[in-house]
Amino acid sequence: MVEQWAAREAAVLASREDIQQLEGVLEEMERPGIDRARFNALDSSFHAGIALTCQNRLLGCLAGALRDAVERHRLDAMQALGPWEQVAADLRAQHREILTFIAAARPEAAAEALHHHLGYMHPAIVDASRRGIPHRGS
Repeated sequence: MVEQWAAREAAVLASREDIQQLEGVLEEMERPGIDRARFNALDSSFHAGIALTCQNRLLGCLAGALRDAVERHRLDAMQALGPWEQVAADLRAQHREILTFIAAARPEAAAEALHHHLGYMHPAIVDASRRGIPHRGS
């Protein structure tokens, strides 16, 4: 919920500079041969960067801390999704879509794209949250 809110706010508040910084992270993610660990670190930077565009430092710090706390779970999830090259391609496309909607000032589309992305990475958590059930895996 926090990340979807951040995506909505970013689509309204992001400056050209914010978009360029997020774009830079995506460009690094698109480098050939990137491994899971580096990709994961950039993934955290991308999501924390979205939160920081909301002009709320507390939210940015909270988002970064939450993502750091579940780093091992994200790496495990990336591993479980299948062959790394395909997973990386899927994640790149999802991140690119989120940023496209933020840059186009389309808050609901950005939030929906982010929700889809989280559902891809963590389907059990997203499904449980829809039903109001606490998830014990994270």
